[in-house]
Amino acid sequence: MQKIWGGPTSIARNPELQVAVYPNPAVDFLTVESGENKTMDYRLINLTGQIVRAGKIVNGQNRICLEKLKTGLYFLILTNPESSWSKQYKIIKMAARQ
Repeated sequence: MQKIWGGPTSIARNPELQVAVYPNPAVDFLTVESGENKTMDYRLINLTGQIVRAGKIVNGQNRICLEKLKTGLYFLILTNPESSWSKQYKIIKMAARQ
């Protein structure tokens, strides 16, 4: 019986990007802050699976407008088109105080 020893020939590294998403719960806007010098794509998805907002996040602070969205739970999905990195956040949209 011949033994075959093997292992990975390369290791794919997928370091976690440093991202902050706030405030959560949110009323009028959501801030996505990235300290990385990378561009990320974002999609904001409602509970029925519809993409209600989409765009690009660039280095620094970025605001996503939530004003015309209904109150409820949304999913924010950030992806880096240059790698396989992606991250999902649960976002609560609250009504404005009157």
